[in-house]
Amino acid sequence: MTAGPRLLKPLRHFAGVNLHRFRQAFVYPRQVRKEMEAFKTNGPRVKGNALRIVVLNHAYDQDLQAICEAASLGHETIWELSPSVFHKSIHEYLSPRFCDLYHSNESPEQAPAIQRYTEEFVRPFVEFLIATTHLDLLLTPSDQFFWFRPVISVLREKGIPVVVQDKEGTTCRTVVDTLAPLLKNNFPPISDRYVYWNETSRAYGNLSGVAPALQTVIGQPRSDYFFMPKRWASRKELGLPEKSKIILFFTFCDDVYTREGLTHPGTIHPWLELRRDINKVLSGILQKHPDAYLVIKAHPQQPDLKDNRREIKRLIKSKRHVFLTGAASSNQLIVNADVIVGFQSTALLEALTTQKPVIYAGWGKELEKLTSDLIPISDSKACVIADSPESLKNALERLLQTATPLKETEQTHRKAFIDRFFYSANGLASRRLLNYLVSLKKA
Repeated sequence: MTAGPRLLKPLRHFAGVNLHRFRQAFVYPRQVRKEMEAFKTNGPRVKGNALRIVVLNHAYDQDLQAICEAASLGHETIWELSPSVFHKSIHEYLSPRFCDLYHSNESPEQAPAIQRYTEEFVRPFVEFLIATTHLDLLLTPSDQFFWFRPVISVLREKGIPVVVQDKEGTTCRTVVDTLAPLLKNNFPPISDRYVYWNETSRAYGNLSGVAPALQTVIGQPRSDYFFMPKRWASRKELGLPEKSKIILFFTFCDDVYTREGLTHPGTIHPWLELRRDINKVLSGILQKHPDAYLVIKAHPQQPDLKDNRREIKRLIKSKRHVFLTGAASSNQLIVNADVIVGFQSTALLEALTTQKPVIYAGWGKELEKLTSDLIPISDSKACVIADSPESLKNALERLLQTATPLKETEQTHRKAFIDRFFYSANGLASRRLLNYLVSLKKA
């Protein structure tokens, strides 16, 4: 795929690096140039002296914020790198039909385009990155992004280590067993170290081909937020009604956490009726409770947002609701909610680190068939279980009227369940991660 006329404005000098000398024919798109200019102008999120870290922010906002908070108490410099620079560039070289789990960068169809992308875009960009940040290492939530793997390879060629802080820590083992061999074959490990939330995600790493000597379990950085109330945003700051009873619903994709949904997204829709049922119940609650306000939060990478929006518009007639997207707000919404509702979601687990009432809503024949694919929240004894529309309605009615403190047994179950997924959640996971990164530099 060749560059079109819109790319024909040459970029001669950038950030003190003469990029033109790397490949005279190559020019960056205008939007990419602007992002590179903004990256240099904005500078690091946190500035220190001990360690210079560039962090790829791919749906990683809350973890990055927690890392920056921890770094501000230490000596690290943190730069934020947006993936959009690569998203806007890779498709100048590669057809979207090759952008899935089934096409390795080394496949005959893909390799020539990836090679051009590496030589024409990645190498000059890495030179810019080094000249601008003087980075000691790069931190990324994955090394399986096909558009980022060449960046990792070029950085490592130049002696700059890359560490993966895996952010997929709640995938069920049956899904892992299906997906890991595919990833091992098409996107094998290429980084220097791998950091995980828990032992289950470490097992995922093993099956994906990561050598045990390169692994460590540290916990989930963004869980720190729930132990630091001084960082909590207020309802006013979030634009939410201050006196309403806020119901937070973590909506979900209609094939979430299924093997087929991961390997062939969009081909099955087992949770569509469940999601519609939940929306109908929430609509009824809004009609009955004039003091209630509904916040619907979508997953930052949810592919069926348009369908979800249309569904909500059709089913929820009250204006006392808002539909939110993005990767930066779920923890702030959790601490400001009165009741939290969800199905299969990391955010629902994160809500269990608080004292908030949490309702797990799940029912139907599809649930019975696909239980082995799911996070076992329904067996955790850590939250209220709604196994029908009627039981969800009753639970919401009760919790909106009387918010009782968690019993000691409930708190015990919550802690046990959270420890299983977020190792040692105590507000210090980000500092543990940074200390580990500093130790790598010293080694």
